Amino acid sequence: MTTVLGYPLSRAIAVLEAEKLTVQLWELTCRKGAAGSDARIVRQQLLDDQCVLLTYALFETKGTETD
Repeated sequence: MTTVLGYPLSRAIAVLEAEKLTVQLWELTCRKGAAGSDARIVRQQLLDDQCVLLTYALFETKGTETD
């Protein structure tokens, strides 16, 4: 199984499904409810021979302008 830590969510799913694995998802959120738009994999767990659980979080990866 390919390690997909740090991958964008859609790319991670595509890579693992190409390996004939079933993918389950779990979203990790912060208490502050900070906005984010870039879903990245933060944990990968093999549940059995054919199923992997991906935990992802939303990050703000776009730069901000400063005055």
